[in-house]
Parts: sequence; structure tokens; C-alpha cells
Amino acid sequence: MYNHGQGLRRGVLGLVLAVFASIVQASPTITDIEFSSRPGSKFEIRLDFDQIPADINAYTIEKPARIAIDFPDTSSALDSKRYSLPYGNATGVVVLQSGDRTRMVVNLVKLVPYETRVDGNSLYVVVGQEGGAGYVKQTSDPNRLATSVESVNEVRSEISDLQFQRTGDGEGRLILELTDPSVDVNVFSEGGNIKVQFVNTSVAERLMRR
Repeated sequence: MYNHGQGLRRGVLGLVLAVFASIVQASPTITDIEFSSRPGSKFEIRLDFDQIPADINAYTIEKPARIAIDFPDTSSALDSKRYSLPYGNATGVVVLQSGDRTRMVVNLVKLVPYETRVDGNSLYVVVGQEGGAGYVKQTSDPNRLATSVESVNEVRSEISDLQFQRTGDGEGRLILELTDPSVDVNVFSEGGNIKVQFVNTSVAERLMRR
């Protein structure tokens, strides 16, 4: 005999599970990254995702020269976080995930214009010197991602205090105090060591040690 109440509960449960599955699958993941040279002094970065990438937020820094692109609600499945580049004006690329956000930083010798476009599940970032005053080339390309851009001439900050604490379970914790908490920070692993890189940040003289 068919139980109408039980059938209704199963239907509601199935709908909830379907909605939950769609939410879980809603966040894009970076699955691959490739670099290639372009005509002139340009080079291209291609990021592959498991679905169409979300809109990005980007900003540039002149000293040191950097292009930073944030991917909200995006995770990274890349095998590496740091990539060396053989191009004259580029020193490397760093891709780091923090929580539900992933950031790609392109380290340059000199800040140059760049443009982004999306094709299917891939995002292309073309970096190179072109005429014009702006850092980002604006076009009417319908495939171009919506991009929020902020240009930062120079960020000045100082590490004013440094403390090492040990937690109750024996783990070590390093606490740094910055005069400017909004400074850009990159954390990465290199040669088995954890390194922290602060953009245009000095260290208080009293904290300097050999």
C-alpha cells in the first residue's frame, strides 16, 4: 500500500539532496596552468577550470611590479604553487589558495598592460607591452570576464613586532604585527620550508637579527 506521507518525505529529501549537490558543485576548481610566448614581447597564461570560471578581481602594483588576480569561491588543484617563467619581463607566477579564494600573482620586472578573456572552461591572461596609458586594455569582447581593477603605486608597511608562541598541543605559532594590515602577503613552501613574502614591507630595526 502506498504511503502518501512517506512518498512526500522521500520527494522532499531527494529535492534537498539535489539542491545540496548543485551547491557543492557550484565552486570552480583550477585544474591546470600553462604558459606560452606570444608575438612581440607578450606571453600568455592559460588557466583551465572544471567549469566556466567566475568573475575575477584584479589589481596591479608598480613597486615591486606585479599583477594579482583573485578568483572568489574558487579552489586550486594544481600540483605546484610557484612557477618560474623564461620570459624577459616576467620572473614567475604564484598560485595560492586561501579559504574559498584563490589568488594568482604574476611577478614582473616592469609593470606592463595585460588583458583577460574566457573561452569555455579556460581563462587566458595575455601580458605584454603595448601603447596606451592604462594597465588593462578595455575592449567590447563579449567573452571578457568582468574585472575589478585597482592600481597601487607603492605599498609601505613595517613588521613592528614578532612573537613565537607554542600551543597546548605542542605546535609552534609565529605572530607578526604589521603597521598596515592590508599589505599583500604570499605564503608558499620552498625546499621543505614555509616562506612568507610581504609586499614592500620592511622590518623594524630592533627585530633584525643575523
